[in-house]
Amino acid sequence: MELFALNRKRIFESELEGWAFLQGGKNSCRYDTDRDNLFRQESNFFWLTGIVEGDCDLIMDFTNKKVIVFCAKLPQAYAVWLGPIPTLKELSEKYGLDFFYQEELANFVKTNSITKFHVHTTYTKQKELEEIETDDSVLKETLNELRVIKTELELEKMREVCKIGSIGHTKVMETTKPNQFQYELQGTLLHEYYRHGSRFTSFEAIVGSGVGTSILHYFNNNLKINDGDLVLLDSGCEVDCYGSDITRTFPANGVFSQDQKMIYQIVLDMQKQCIKAMAPEKEWTEIHALSVEVCIDGLLECGLIKGKKEELIENHIAALFYPHGLGHMLGLDVHDVGGYPKGREKIKNATFQYLRANRKLKPGMILTVEPGIYFIRPLLEPAFEDPEVNKYLNVDKIKKFLDFGGIRIEDDVLVTETGYEVLTDVPKEIEDIEKLMKK
Repeated sequence: MELFALNRKRIFESELEGWAFLQGGKNSCRYDTDRDNLFRQESNFFWLTGIVEGDCDLIMDFTNKKVIVFCAKLPQAYAVWLGPIPTLKELSEKYGLDFFYQEELANFVKTNSITKFHVHTTYTKQKELEEIETDDSVLKETLNELRVIKTELELEKMREVCKIGSIGHTKVMETTKPNQFQYELQGTLLHEYYRHGSRFTSFEAIVGSGVGTSILHYFNNNLKINDGDLVLLDSGCEVDCYGSDITRTFPANGVFSQDQKMIYQIVLDMQKQCIKAMAPEKEWTEIHALSVEVCIDGLLECGLIKGKKEELIENHIAALFYPHGLGHMLGLDVHDVGGYPKGREKIKNATFQYLRANRKLKPGMILTVEPGIYFIRPLLEPAFEDPEVNKYLNVDKIKKFLDFGGIRIEDDVLVTETGYEVLTDVPKEIEDIEKLMKK
C-alpha cells in the first residue's frame, strides 16, 4: 500500500481544491448471461487506491487530504459463490482507507455540504449525485501528468513486469518451429507469464506470421506457421495492473533469408538510433522524425525507393512502409495516458498523424520504441497508380515484397536524468536470434 499512499500524497499536493469524485471499474457479465467477465480495475482508481474489488467509487477531500471509498453491499448469500464477503472494517484495514457502502453516498454528500465535484471526463451521471455540479476540465489532466512520471516504487513494478515479459518472449523465440499454429506460440508465452508471476496480459497477444506480420493489430492467431515465414510477436504482461509491451520479429525456421536480413537491419537501425537519442527535454516528435530519416536511408540503400532524401521525407514516402508512430507512453495502460498534454495537438500529416505522443521527455517517463517496415497492399497498390507518388518508388522491386509481411521491433525504455534505460531484454541482433533459435 506504500505505492498507492505515495500516489495519493502526490495528487493532494496538486493545485486541485475542494472535492473530487472518481468511479471505479464495474463488474459485468458476458452479454445476456450470468457468466462473469474477468474484472480489471479502472487504472486511475487503482493508481490512487490499489483496490482490486469492483463496483467501488471514491471521493477525494482535498481540504483534509483524505480518500473515502464507497463499495457495493453484497448479501451474505453471495459467499456461497464468491467466498467470504469482506466487512467494511476488513476493507479499511486492507487498504488503509475509510470505507462506506454505496447506499451511504448521498448522505455523505449532504452531511458534508458538497455542491461541486471535480470528475474525470469518463464520468457517467449517478442518481445520488444528480443535483451536484460537476467539472471535468481539471481532474483528468492532473491524473495524466502525475501518472506519466513514475515514482521509484512504480519503477520497481515496471522492471519486474518487463523482466517477466522478456522471459516469455525469449522462450517463444527459442522454441518456435515451422508448422506450429500461431496460438501454440501464444500458449507458450502465457505459460511463461503465469510461471513467473503474471496472471494477466496487458493486451491480447499479436502472433502474426507470413503476410499476417503486415497487419498492425492482428489478433486472430489461428494460422499455421510455414517454413520460411517471419513471425511477429507483440505482447505484454501485467503485474498489479502495471504492464509491459514487447515486439520481436524472427524467422520461423531460425535463419533469416537475405531479404529478411536486409529489411530487419533497417528496422533495427531505426530503433537503436532512436533509443540512443532519448534524453530529458528531447521532443518525442524529433525522435520519431529521426526514425523516418533512418527508414528513408535504408530503403534508398536497398533500392526500394528513389529520389532525393529531403524530397522523400517532405512527401511522406516513409509512411507507405512505416504507417504508425514510433511508440507510446507505458504504465498502468499499454497505451498509457499523458501522450498529449494540454496545449499539444496531433500533427495532421502522413508522417506524424498516428503518433501517440507529442511532448518533451522527462525523467521517469516510460515509452515504447517500436519502429517497423511493412509491405501492406492497401497502402502500396494505390501508390503504384499515383503518378505523384510512384515516381519515388521502384515499383517492380516493391511488388516482389508484397507477400513479405512486415517487421517491428519494440522495447520499453525509461527516460532517466542522464539519458535512458532499456527495461526489456530479448535478443534482437540477427546473429543473437539465430544463435538462440539454433540452440
